[in-house]
Amino acid sequence: MEQKGSGGLMKWRSVFISSLVSVTLLGCNNKGLESEIDRVEALKKDLEKEIQAQEKVEEERMEAYQEMERPLDEILENIDKEDMRVLESKEIKDLILEKETFTSEVEFSKAVAFATYNFFSMKWNPEEYYEFLSKQSTTYYKENVLDNKKQALQVFGNVQGILKEQKGLIPVDYEVTEVVLDKNGNSGYFYRKDTLAKGDEAFYIISIVKEGDSWKFESESPSAPYEKIDDNVKEEKEEESPENTDAPKETEEDVENEHGEE
Repeated sequence: MEQKGSGGLMKWRSVFISSLVSVTLLGCNNKGLESEIDRVEALKKDLEKEIQAQEKVEEERMEAYQEMERPLDEILENIDKEDMRVLESKEIKDLILEKETFTSEVEFSKAVAFATYNFFSMKWNPEEYYEFLSKQSTTYYKENVLDNKKQALQVFGNVQGILKEQKGLIPVDYEVTEVVLDKNGNSGYFYRKDTLAKGDEAFYIISIVKEGDSWKFESESPSAPYEKIDDNVKEEKEEESPENTDAPKETEEDVENEHGEE
């Protein structure tokens, strides 16, 4: 596969360096020519290294494209599906960028799903996403992922750059499941399902933990699809079950009468 970006760098590298050498040496006299050539040669080596580094970045980005294009079923085919209830409403009442803390895991799960979806769908820029995470992440996440703001913004920008070039991967809608809490109620997880522009679905599992009285974002990673629980279907099956039939049961007196008639 032809690599986007790197092909252009290869094509223009020799032209750029040759032009640079020509322009630099144009104003040199014979006396200073030798030293100037040495300086230009050193500059050429530096440029070569820089271009090679850029080509490596482009190569890694192409590998990322290919990985993201792999069917999720192929990656996660051996993982069992979990039965999950989807929230009827994912609407967020609060202006979550202005809210400092969330004490309800339900509202917090909606806020996190809303924030991550807005970032991946380009509705939020890297700065807005960083602002949300800096308020709503665990202490560990802040100290180990968000500690260098410039670097974090660059990473977020690179992620959105990949999505812009692969527009079919941009989500156009999402849903969020109920939170599953541990027995102590201090940590939990839920799923977000994105519907992508190209028609595929992408699933993510998001972990949250309680710090004091507030819920905090811990991590997000790709997951296996979940099995959506449809309570209406379940109720219909229960109504159709022989155990729930409204037909009158035969009593002992009815049985005796039947035998007497015989």
